[in-house]
Amino acid sequence: MPDPIRRYYISSFFLPSVEKLIRLVERERHLVLAFPSWMSHSKRDKLIVRLRCELPENYSVFAAGSRKYWSYVTIMQVISRTEIYRITPEVKHAASEFRKQSEWLARKITELNDIPLTELWDKSDEIEIFPDGWRCYHHGAHFFCENIDSGQVIEVPIWYGEEFGVLDPYFFAEFIDTTQSLSMPEGIIDWYHDMSRVMDVMVEMGLFKKITGTKFGVIGIVIT
Repeated sequence: MPDPIRRYYISSFFLPSVEKLIRLVERERHLVLAFPSWMSHSKRDKLIVRLRCELPENYSVFAAGSRKYWSYVTIMQVISRTEIYRITPEVKHAASEFRKQSEWLARKITELNDIPLTELWDKSDEIEIFPDGWRCYHHGAHFFCENIDSGQVIEVPIWYGEEFGVLDPYFFAEFIDTTQSLSMPEGIIDWYHDMSRVMDVMVEMGLFKKITGTKFGVIGIVIT
């Protein structure tokens, strides 16, 4: 994606109208609003809430960090509900495939290392043997697994007991992109923000659901 459009303001008071902000945002080029770093977090958060309410439903607004002198808010155009409704069958099928293949890898890894299926996280540092044809390593809440021949990438979630179909937006998009039998659904341009939006809407539709993990009280999204 091209570099974002940046606009600098001494205060949110000087922000242009929502209509003018919309004209600055392109589907593949987001807008970054920069404010002096002394702007309080509460004031920034109130601005984000206001913009979310005033912008159309297919615009995402979020805090984008800060540097020494500036604090940033990003406005990004994301996939619309109408587009999401058209691709739900594809996404649901891909989620089902992810769960099936992720669980297969989890079971193979635990069998090869002679550990219980639910202890992938607890014993992650002891795991040394992986399925033939796969390059795997532990990082954070997942095991990264890449098929050496096909290049398929599966990030196996390990914070949810025996549920291995939990979807991370970016990793799910990566799985689709690297799986030969699947194709990226139309409208998924930004792997994280567009897929995150798709997953949230599919939860609202009852096609996906939220579950609580067995570690750290994390919340994940899986196919129903």
